[in-house]
Amino acid sequence: MDFMADLSILFADSGVDVTLWPGTEREIRHERGGLYDGPFELVQLGDRVGHMSLAPMLTMRAEHAGAVVQGDRLTVHPSPALGLAGGDFKVSQPQPDGQGLIILELKRA
Repeated sequence: MDFMADLSILFADSGVDVTLWPGTEREIRHERGGLYDGPFELVQLGDRVGHMSLAPMLTMRAEHAGAVVQGDRLTVHPSPALGLAGGDFKVSQPQPDGQGLIILELKRA
């Protein structure tokens, strides 16, 4: 099985519905179109305490989100099955991976 076929299974199982450019004439919804990673903090215990905070990320197929640029808005729809409340975001940094995916670093809108 090739890389994109494997990803199709992952998107089908864990993908969230995403609307790009909501409320505009460009608005388009992709069902199970993104893999959402919420922000988290990591605290290291012991003689040192470390703190790490990551912005929320959304991984999409480049064919769906290749035209997304910094500042664009999107909606991640709620997914109770995945424990995701969803929300409205702005893209702070799009990061194409060169293999058919794009990782969108997000911030709450």
